[in-house]
Amino acid sequence: MAASAAINHLPSKLTTAPGMIQRECREESFYSSSSDYCLDDFFSPFTHSGQRCYRQIPNRDSYFSCPASEHVCFDEEGNCDESPDRSSIAESRESDGTCNFNEYCVLEHTAVDFFPAILSELPTPTLGRQLPDGSVRFPDGSIIHPGGRVTLGPGPKF
Repeated sequence: MAASAAINHLPSKLTTAPGMIQRECREESFYSSSSDYCLDDFFSPFTHSGQRCYRQIPNRDSYFSCPASEHVCFDEEGNCDESPDRSSIAESRESDGTCNFNEYCVLEHTAVDFFPAILSELPTPTLGRQLPDGSVRFPDGSIIHPGGRVTLGPGPKF
């Protein structure tokens, strides 16, 4: 695919501000009418309550290919919230516009997108010490890293 074709396929516009790049969502009508997106009325209501969410349908190399894709949600006022997925679960678009899901990719998405997102929203334990990289170190030497990965320490010393 040519570079210009890849850029034109991006679901959002890119705008720059000093020191950052920010995406801007397109109008909801783009996502609801595009054959490249589907309405997720099954999984998204659990994590994006009260919003209508659309998932990009990626091109897959195989059934076990779960490439990154866009996941865009809109509230009642039309405000957009982007939550890109590292592992896409959308397989195809049904005739009513809703998503058909790839079962293997649902499992992968749960491990690499869903659980880390849930864990990142848990309160930081007060017994831990915040490290400069955002990790939390506990008295037993265990560390919870950003994204939810855990490194177990040697345990308490008696």
